[in-house]
Amino acid sequence: MSRSRKIALHLQQLQELQAIISSMRTLAQLELHKLAAQAEQQRQMSDVLDTVIADFLYFYDLAGSGSGPDLLLVLGSERGFCGPFNEILATELSKTREDGGEPCSVLIVGGKLSRHLGEEAEGFGIMAGASTGEELFAILSEVVVEVRKQMKRHQAQGLRVMYHDDASDTVVLRQLLPPQTKEKIKKQTFPPHLYLEPDVFFQDFLQHYLFVGLIRLLTASLLVENRYRVQHLGGALHRLEERLAAMQLRVRSLRQEEITAEIEMILLGSGAFDLGKST
Repeated sequence: MSRSRKIALHLQQLQELQAIISSMRTLAQLELHKLAAQAEQQRQMSDVLDTVIADFLYFYDLAGSGSGPDLLLVLGSERGFCGPFNEILATELSKTREDGGEPCSVLIVGGKLSRHLGEEAEGFGIMAGASTGEELFAILSEVVVEVRKQMKRHQAQGLRVMYHDDASDTVVLRQLLPPQTKEKIKKQTFPPHLYLEPDVFFQDFLQHYLFVGLIRLLTASLLVENRYRVQHLGGALHRLEERLAAMQLRVRSLRQEEITAEIEMILLGSGAFDLGKST
């Protein structure tokens, strides 16, 4: 097989790879657009619950302030091709543990993150994460069950979540349980009107607060993951296009050399350059 033919075959393989990567980026862009709408709706719902809990805790101090360690939930990715998404999380997790914030237990969501941590993940709880928005609510139920199990097993006083925040585009460590109000609300004359005893209402409300809070953070994490994936695949496509352009030039150059060589062989075979032959 000639050199130009070998390069042309390799060029064809790269073009097929280009089509695959382009399709993956398009799917990530569609997922990103869909998750952005979901994240905004869930953010608004989460803000409403934050207001409710702040109002309630202003009059009823039931949140508690345990001194024990918290369960740390880290939201990574289940799929790859998302650039430094998991690497950044792994770095922040190491910093948190080195800074004296050692949790009683760590629960990792996302197979790619757990594999990225390697030996460091020994002793951590590991769960599969969501690959698409359609899988989020199924994953949510599994995460809630596992969080409750881990908190009960390790007698954790609270729950912290480490995740990629979609608004700030940074890794955030958020205290989810017990609820933390950002600031005191304005003083009100009358407490909220309850149909249940405050402690009963608070325990029931925490279940909804946990579900809404977790689905909000899971959605935000998956949104940022796809944002990283679009950027990562876009960079790969750009580099691939440059390589394809260079190879196409190389194929044309080699083909011209081969054609020239074939013409010379034909001319030599016909005796056109036999100067010793009489005319």
